[in-house]
Amino acid sequence: HLVGHAHIDMNWLWSWRDTIETIKNTFKTMLDLMDKYPVFHFSQSQAVTYMVVEELFPEIFNHIRERVKSGNWEVTAGTWVEADLNMGGNEALVRQFLYGKRFSKDRFNIDVEVCWEPDTFGHPLTMPQIVKKAGMKYYYFMRCGKGFPIFWWESPEGSRILAFNSVYNNVVYPRTVCSIAREVYGKHGLKTSMFVYGVGDHGGGPTLEDIEIALKIMNKPLLPTVVFSSAREFFREVEDEIRLGRKELPVVRGELNFTFDGCYTTHADMKRYNRLCERMLVDAEKICCIADIYPRDKLADAWRKTLFNQFHDILDGSGIRETYEYSKKLAEDALKCAREVMDMALEKLASSIKFKEDGLPIVVFNPLPWPRRDIVKVKVPSHLIPAKPIAVSSNGLVEPVQVCEDGLIFVADVPALGYSTYYLKEGTVDFETLAKDLTLENEFLRVTVDARTGTIRELYDKKANRIVFNRFQYEATQPKENNLFQVLHEAPHPMSAWIIGEITNIENLLKPEEVKLVENGPVRSKIRIVYRYRRSRICSDIVLFRGIPRVDFQTSIDWREFSNESVDAPMLKVSFTPILKSTGKAVFEIPFGYAERPSDGSEVPALRWVDVSDGEYGLTLLNDSKHGFDVLGNAIRMTLVRTSYSPDPTPDQGLHEVLYSLYPHSGDWKTALSFRKGFEINHPLEAVAVTKPSAMKGAKPEEMSFIKVEPENIVVSCLKKAEDSDDIVIRFYEATGLETTARLKFGFHVKNVQELDLIERPLTEESRIEENTLIVKVKPLEIKTFKLKVT
Repeated sequence: HLVGHAHIDMNWLWSWRDTIETIKNTFKTMLDLMDKYPVFHFSQSQAVTYMVVEELFPEIFNHIRERVKSGNWEVTAGTWVEADLNMGGNEALVRQFLYGKRFSKDRFNIDVEVCWEPDTFGHPLTMPQIVKKAGMKYYYFMRCGKGFPIFWWESPEGSRILAFNSVYNNVVYPRTVCSIAREVYGKHGLKTSMFVYGVGDHGGGPTLEDIEIALKIMNKPLLPTVVFSSAREFFREVEDEIRLGRKELPVVRGELNFTFDGCYTTHADMKRYNRLCERMLVDAEKICCIADIYPRDKLADAWRKTLFNQFHDILDGSGIRETYEYSKKLAEDALKCAREVMDMALEKLASSIKFKEDGLPIVVFNPLPWPRRDIVKVKVPSHLIPAKPIAVSSNGLVEPVQVCEDGLIFVADVPALGYSTYYLKEGTVDFETLAKDLTLENEFLRVTVDARTGTIRELYDKKANRIVFNRFQYEATQPKENNLFQVLHEAPHPMSAWIIGEITNIENLLKPEEVKLVENGPVRSKIRIVYRYRRSRICSDIVLFRGIPRVDFQTSIDWREFSNESVDAPMLKVSFTPILKSTGKAVFEIPFGYAERPSDGSEVPALRWVDVSDGEYGLTLLNDSKHGFDVLGNAIRMTLVRTSYSPDPTPDQGLHEVLYSLYPHSGDWKTALSFRKGFEINHPLEAVAVTKPSAMKGAKPEEMSFIKVEPENIVVSCLKKAEDSDDIVIRFYEATGLETTARLKFGFHVKNVQELDLIERPLTEESRIEENTLIVKVKPLEIKTFKLKVT
């Protein structure tokens, strides 16, 4: 099966205007070739390319629709773009398929069956389930194969898809066509194979010469039989051959990784934008559903901008400077939209509450499906802040309030996916401050900073009664440094944005410019450590909050380093090594699950958390915007910034803000619910001060939960309006690899429920539930989606 294709990179080494021209010229050329050669077939992915043509070149779009109907043009746009699959968050990955497949169905009446991922830089182990639940059966890719041209790829909950692994951007030539056919037959005994060809990256597609050579091969009886075809026809035919011939194909379980390890960190600004956009849009949808104010078109537009920026060369940092000027504008637009929508929904929610106490009401919203005790930050006009402020919950519990530069802060208890009301009042509260000299201490942890090095002298877990770190673990031995900033020097090498080079030298930053206690209050205390490295400045604030069992590190990096083909490139990491009884398991969060990997020091991707535990005790490193990590033995390192120089000569020069946190725990990450902590630092409590409570005529209670989920290993990934109705869609998944029965108790009346796939098509008939509670069995790491009819 000769499958013509044009790989079109979104804004890789060119501008968006150039990408538009590339799409137009490529598509017009393919249509001209079809007019000249009626047997020619062409396959094209990425829904955004079709949207561009529909909006800007309608004549070409209409011609494509005709060729889709005639069978010459195959639409493989099952996703919005060919996104990075390791760094996109849970819900964003689903939205790639939701927007891509629905566009293809709406515009072409095509239900895309082939997931087309030839150039993406690795594939998480949960992809077979995501692909299958998006209504697709087949997977085409090039990078990170397992040595089999064709195989079954299976995810942990049992979903299985048929995968084909080969090079794209091929040229039709007898030797290259025969090579893949021979490999498929030699390894699997199959006579059906696929050859993907066409000029790519900057578009182009199959050439006249490709077609002419293919026509000549067709007339050579000693060469394999070739036909102009589509990916879908290939997969269907080979599936029939497997079934009828009772062929046994290899079954691959696990991730298809790793490649281009520098891409987990390069252009850290885009990684941060991406994480922020994902979390803001997901939270905005939840609040909008609850407040019953849902600007569908605004949210969809913001999602499409976010999804575009997940194109693998954009999110992975391997584009030119102009690429990121365009993408930063998209991200800023998406964030502005999400913030405005969220604020509007919060205001409406607050206006629906009946306030019963004196004082300034502060409504605190928890976007996560479990009860939380966490920090609240809220802006209050200065004339409304009492001289000695306290926060009093609706049931009379008093919390200290601290007035800071970034607003008022206090710790609040908020129910699962719901809100609490606190009243800002004048009062006194007998709470001690959290710091003494260079030691911070709360109910759970005590952390001491070394004045000479700026690293952690000791971290003590008071609940477990054990030392997590101790700089002097053994008497008269080399100190063990934690929160250790290390500069690793990469030797000059090609493709510096993509690949981490050979490490020629490591410098430990142990001579701080400043170590001092800069804030000491009853809610938050903070020790600041400042290092200078050449022209750069690293400022790390170690923060402890009352009543919260984690240590936060609010770190600002003003990175001013340069590199090129002649000098080493500095890369900044931060390192932690917990004291464990044996070498622990290294576990990394991935989309909708986790991956256990060898503790061999390799740079690998992760989402919100990485954990090392020996089963009895462990440490989880949480983050709000980073993706590159390595674990060697029990030492966890997170990559903060690199200094690549090609194709963008200065991708990471400037200011970087990152929040990372330590969560020490008894048991392993599952019993400690580390995944919840990762969500918590990425989805902070949202709060609004109601400055004119007397004008509110609400009737809702002062505290309410809209969804309660059991057991603890079930995570709600979205609450949104359905694409085609005002019904509510809820998606959740099992997070720890254990089969379970999920119970979702709704705080509103649900008339009927119906299970959907990820594209929001029904899988079952509608059914009633008892007492507003959905009970459903969930396999390990399984994703479930339901539509709720609400009255």
